[in-house]
Amino acid sequence: MTGIPCAVHTPFVEPMDAAEILGIKRGTVYHELQLGRIPSIRVGKQYRIPVAELLRMAGLEPNICHCGAVAS
Repeated sequence: MTGIPCAVHTPFVEPMDAAEILGIKRGTVYHELQLGRIPSIRVGKQYRIPVAELLRMAGLEPNICHCGAVAS
């Protein structure tokens, strides 16, 4: 992934992308997921993490996209 996604166009990301957004290692993301500190859903055996929550955790505004779209 390049750049920070917006919650409007990309509602969920994989742990590798979450690590990039938060600036932490992928292993740390998995550890925090297992502890329930990062909200997620499971799709089979894989985690999907809401972009809006990651942006909030990173101190960014989750409801506004660079293209001008606004999440409801």
